Amino acid sequence: MASISSKERQNGPVWYIVYAIIDDKGKRKQMWLRCESEDDAKELLSKVEEYERLNLVYPVPIENRRYRIGLVAGQSDEVHAAAMTVRGMIAEYFEQHCRDGYWEASTHQSAKAISEHYIFPFIGDILISKITPRDLQRYYLKLPTYPTVRPRKNTPGTISKRTIREIHKILRPAFAYAVTLGYIDRNPATELRLPRVKTKKRERWSDSEVIQAISLCEDKDLKLLMEVIYCLTARTGEALAIQWENVHIFNEDAAEPYIYIDKELARLNKADIEATDTTVYLTFPPLSPHQSTRLVLKNPKTEKSVRRVYIPMTLAEELRAYKAAQDEMLADTGLPNYGLVFCHDNGRPFSGDTLRKRFLKFVKKHNLRPVDPYSLRHSGATSKLALSHDIKAVQGDMGHSSSKLLLDTYADAVDTNRQKLAVGMESQLYASEESKKPKKKKRGRKQETNRPRTDESA
Repeated sequence: MASISSKERQNGPVWYIVYAIIDDKGKRKQMWLRCESEDDAKELLSKVEEYERLNLVYPVPIENRRYRIGLVAGQSDEVHAAAMTVRGMIAEYFEQHCRDGYWEASTHQSAKAISEHYIFPFIGDILISKITPRDLQRYYLKLPTYPTVRPRKNTPGTISKRTIREIHKILRPAFAYAVTLGYIDRNPATELRLPRVKTKKRERWSDSEVIQAISLCEDKDLKLLMEVIYCLTARTGEALAIQWENVHIFNEDAAEPYIYIDKELARLNKADIEATDTTVYLTFPPLSPHQSTRLVLKNPKTEKSVRRVYIPMTLAEELRAYKAAQDEMLADTGLPNYGLVFCHDNGRPFSGDTLRKRFLKFVKKHNLRPVDPYSLRHSGATSKLALSHDIKAVQGDMGHSSSKLLLDTYADAVDTNRQKLAVGMESQLYASEESKKPKKKKRGRKQETNRPRTDESA
């Protein structure tokens, strides 16, 4: 069984847990797990013994930097590679990926949840050197038979095809990272067959339906929010994060009022913020000391998401009136004023869940076609495309990094313009061809002439 051992070093004793596993050839292999202290070794001993009984290598914490570079008790990189589990590989990949600035907090939070719920319980303790493409393919095929962590309404409650594809988005680059570092020779996740997911087209209101909804809305906060998301083609998190200092409407003579979008509202864990390069401008106090997450104003999704969006003059006038009423309301409370355009009576921001609940309640009350608040961004984009025929201008308003997403998502609006192009080509090309053709004489009753009558005609 596992035991605790120590070795004297120049800086003092170093503590290890020594245990053994049986390799594929039936040979007994001794493993050394370095610990921070004797107390740490005593605390981990029972856990390591459990792994030893199952003939598994204990997953070494990624924080152990010496183990990571293969310097534990004189071990070589080859020994370290042989001891690397899927759990350890993903932890190391996450750490490096965040350090290099590829992920921000919300992405890290999502990937971490996928790993903890759907990867580690199934294959987390398997050595990466032992995993084959066949093993991963069987794992993917078996996943839909297990219950999902958070089932949705009207769903079977099992792990979905979309979740399997999200799992693959983590495993494939993580294994590629392991290949780069020399832990394994080939990536077992490169040529796997993934389930096909049918993309469901997002329902969105037409211009007439948006106008009808705004005219019916009696909730002044929700009404203005709907107009802002529609006119700015903003994401809901961006709209909820707008502060008055970024609303350029207070010069009455300004012919071109605009709103500068440079933040978004999100609910994040502190650990995910610290693990990434996420810039947090403001953290709102929690409503309860037991909350593990915080509402924050953070940097937007991409660099292109920071943008200036011009707004209609009528919307600017509505915002001026809204600001005057809000200042009067917050002045009476004496509560902190965070400078938000959309906030509760106590100055705190509306969360995305609050907006969604109020919006869906309004839609149901007036028997409108069911859509979600985010679809107003899509409706606004479709309207702008139809009005301007300028793809790059609409792309700039939406904060997309390329026009491809815009064209793929709003193909119906683009198709309308393409139909107009066909009509224009008809008049330009075939109208000139029509003019070259000889005109046909009209057939009709011959008119009588006043020519003199001959004897024969008489």
